[in-house]
Amino acid sequence: MLEPPNSSIPSCIIVFTGGAGLGAFPQVVYNELLSKISIKLNAVCITAPYEVGLDHFTLAKQTGELIRRSLLYLNDNDNDNNNNNESESNDIIRTRLPTFSLAHSLGCKLQTIYMAATGIENSFDGIGFMAYNNFSFAKTITMGRSFAQELKKATSGSGGMGGMGGMGGIPNIPNMNINDDMINNIFDFAEMAVGAIGVDFSPNAQDTERLIQLRYNDAIQSKTRLFIFDDDNLDSSQEFITACNSNGNESDSDGDGSRSSNSNNNNLSISNLPGGHLTPVYFQLNADDIGENFPPKNINMAKEAMGGFQGASFGDEETFLETVDEICDWVLGKDPTFRGSGALPENISSNSQQ
Repeated sequence: MLEPPNSSIPSCIIVFTGGAGLGAFPQVVYNELLSKISIKLNAVCITAPYEVGLDHFTLAKQTGELIRRSLLYLNDNDNDNNNNNESESNDIIRTRLPTFSLAHSLGCKLQTIYMAATGIENSFDGIGFMAYNNFSFAKTITMGRSFAQELKKATSGSGGMGGMGGMGGIPNIPNMNINDDMINNIFDFAEMAVGAIGVDFSPNAQDTERLIQLRYNDAIQSKTRLFIFDDDNLDSSQEFITACNSNGNESDSDGDGSRSSNSNNNNLSISNLPGGHLTPVYFQLNADDIGENFPPKNINMAKEAMGGFQGASFGDEETFLETVDEICDWVLGKDPTFRGSGALPENISSNSQQ
């Protein structure tokens, strides 16, 4: 849990679920993102870490329960009455502070599953999905391809948008003599091999889209913001929007009309941003920050030992900060903006102008 600056009284709560692999250490990987959000909004931020796995139902339950119990703890001053709390028995938390769910990549899918199963979306004033990802297991290998390409940039010191080495690369890592064609061939083969074996996530991409059709109704859509990056080849937002626009089932399984299927009126709001799938992830390490207790002479010696190392970074600071600003504007109730330079698909573009 990340508290507001100076331990002040928070103005809102942000619950966050990260992407596959990255979500195992959100307090490290997403620290810069959540720290800046916390400072700008005076917010308390809660993260829900999880390990990589094929069973997304189980991962959704694990992360969702962490969020649910954290909200109960934050919003129950007595804490002794948790077991008898009516909202807990209904799996719906009545929060005292404005509460927003924010997720990145696979974390968006996990939160979609948990909301469909429990109704926890009633606890949120807003739901934000950054770079929504609902790929099959075989297509997820594309993410590994992206990481490999960014690592190659880092070792060559080229940096760039969404890459590493923005301050001269990472020292003392031999520059891998691997070109982009070789990387693509390796991952193309891996993707075909996994596809032939038939291994996939549970639920798979098609089942998740069906779940969205059945359960992600107009009321939930009206509080949902999609953050789409114009250079993101791992984004499933178009499929998410299509599923939201589809009438999955004309009947209401609960019989109360509250969780019935969607109409064809898309209530989603959409922010288009520059950057790629990993834009929300940003690191920066300066050699001068090694330790304030070390004499300058020792720090200079350390720099020389590391081949003149001055610092390293992962990500593009400009696009990262634009993302932070857009998230904060969303929490504050401002309309989405179109900051990206790329053209969105027609059905996404039409919604971004609403």
